[in-house]
Amino acid sequence: MKLFFYILAFSLSTFAKSQNVFVLISTESPPFLSKQMKDQGAAIYALNMILKKMNVSTKISFAPWRRAKIIASEDLKIDGFFPYSAIDMKDNFIYSNFIYEAPWVIVQRKTHPIRWKKIEDLSGMTAGNVTGVEFRPGIEELVDQKKIKIDEVVSDNINLLRLGLERVDFVMMDYFVYQSVMSTDKALLAYKNKFEVNEKPITISRYGLALRKTNQNKKRMDQFNQLASVDLFAKHIEYYLSHFVKPN
Repeated sequence: MKLFFYILAFSLSTFAKSQNVFVLISTESPPFLSKQMKDQGAAIYALNMILKKMNVSTKISFAPWRRAKIIASEDLKIDGFFPYSAIDMKDNFIYSNFIYEAPWVIVQRKTHPIRWKKIEDLSGMTAGNVTGVEFRPGIEELVDQKKIKIDEVVSDNINLLRLGLERVDFVMMDYFVYQSVMSTDKALLAYKNKFEVNEKPITISRYGLALRKTNQNKKRMDQFNQLASVDLFAKHIEYYLSHFVKPN
């Protein structure tokens, strides 16, 4: 009988512990998201700092972004994905308020500035994109209509190197990732004064946390929304970048 109660107590303890862990899937985008970095990057560090107040920790796996969302949808062992930028699976997931925003920009060579007013002006060009990263509205339509050529590689760093080698006309990426990559990747030092960000962003991307739609996660998301804010998340991001990411 004692053995039975011991096993029961252990099982309940294990179950309770599992309820305090979010199993999430994300994607590689250093220094904000990366399985190789301390605390898995600045954005996951910031997320964990907020979840800590809920007594929740995370277990995170990584995959190319379009693939990550498919995995999150099909694998019921996964509680959700982070970050989301498009609210497009509302039947299966609950989406937090936005907690971070950043311009999605065109990086160009100073000798070859991209002059555009509307998205159609980018037709006929070759754009660099990281494999699996979702196309922003407007770009996606150009891709579907085969009006723009997309050159996909595995990282923003390689994308920028290809821009320097004139393999693409421009690169599409997060503005803050661009700033960080250019200040930390020694292979890009030669291009530091040769690249610039186009004055017109493609869009302003806004990000948050998505959890599988359950009654329990609805309560958790309500609590998360009460605790999280754009300012607080940015504060944690800034702390991480200033303490753990060293420029060249």
